Amino acid sequence: TDSTFSLDGIRKLFLKFSSSRARGVAIQIDGKILVGGSVKIDETLDPSFAFARLLTDGKVDTNGKVITTSFNYTQSTAFSIATQPADNKIVLAGVAINTTTGDGEFALARYMQFGILPVNFVSFNASKKDNSIALIWETASEVNNNYFTIERSVNGSTGFIELGRVASKNTTGSQSYNFEDIAPVKGGNYYRIKQVDADGASTYSKTIFIDFAGKGIVLIVYPNPVKDVINIKGLAVDVTTSLTISDLNGRICAQAVSSNSSTYTWDIKRLPVGTYMLRVGANNKFTTLKFVKQ
Repeated sequence: TDSTFSLDGIRKLFLKFSSSRARGVAIQIDGKILVGGSVKIDETLDPSFAFARLLTDGKVDTNGKVITTSFNYTQSTAFSIATQPADNKIVLAGVAINTTTGDGEFALARYMQFGILPVNFVSFNASKKDNSIALIWETASEVNNNYFTIERSVNGSTGFIELGRVASKNTTGSQSYNFEDIAPVKGGNYYRIKQVDADGASTYSKTIFIDFAGKGIVLIVYPNPVKDVINIKGLAVDVTTSLTISDLNGRICAQAVSSNSSTYTWDIKRLPVGTYMLRVGANNKFTTLKFVKQ
């Protein structure tokens, strides 16, 4: 037996029910162990579908719980348990016997995934360059993740703004990502990563701080919201800067080029009302700001 599993390779799980039977096992994408079968809550009640979860070393996962499902007027037992590859929902299959008629029927129950974070952030770090701040983060066990949003604040608790987005690789195993803020604020910069699922749900990484005293510029987009003309202030004057406006689906709506000026004025009254991303690029480095067109 494997001594790394429950010390002696054997795990007996005592549930607070009058009786319990394990019938199947499934492994989640994060390595946790699902055990499915049936339990009797007490001797006066019929058996119910049930499953519990263990950590990879055999210990009970305190973040999980025992899930039970009863079928009206039936004795129900799950004989197999599986996880759906696409979304990691949990499926139990078995039999339900009607205690009134004695007839047996197929029984199937599906549960929302629980205990699996769509993204596990392994690390998140920032480093200073002459005119920018490089952000690097590493993930593991990405599940149905769509993209990452990079956010910055000057106080670390409020006022976070979106700087840009990075598409997720959405695959198993360790993955690395990077983003460069080419317009950090002179002084304190707080960063966090927001991961967004395919269904729109989201979670955040930890927030990190870095003090920037370099020659960084502060990009300002005003007015915001805007009706007709938007102004972009803080552009580098010694290089050619590309400007791209995209909608939230990534479709390019307008493009322009600026050079030898720290400010660019853009007539955008033809754009439909909505929320847009302004991408500013210089020397193959990019940053993104969000604005609203009224």
